Amino acid sequence: MTLMRKPATIIGAGGRAGTARAQMQLHETLGETGALVIVKTGLQVTAFADQQFDSDVNLIGENTRELLGSHLDALVKWTLQIARPHEFIS
Repeated sequence: MTLMRKPATIIGAGGRAGTARAQMQLHETLGETGALVIVKTGLQVTAFADQQFDSDVNLIGENTRELLGSHLDALVKWTLQIARPHEFIS
C-alpha cells in the first residue's frame, strides 16, 4: 500500500516541545512518501494528556473533544476539495 496522494493530518498527545518536534518530523516523513498533509497546524492535546482520558482511554476532555472535532472536520472538507471523483467509494 502506498501513501501517494492520500490525505493525512497529524495529531499528537503528550509532552510539550517533544510532541511538536515529533509532529514536525512526521510532517517531513509523510511529505517524502507522497502523502498530502493538510497545511493546517497539527493538533496537540494538552501537556496533561493523562487528564484528558479516562481509565478506558475514552476522551473525556470537552475542550479537547471540540478541538479534535474541528480539526477532523477541516480534514474532511480539505479532502473533498482535493479528491478526484473516481477515488470515492460509493
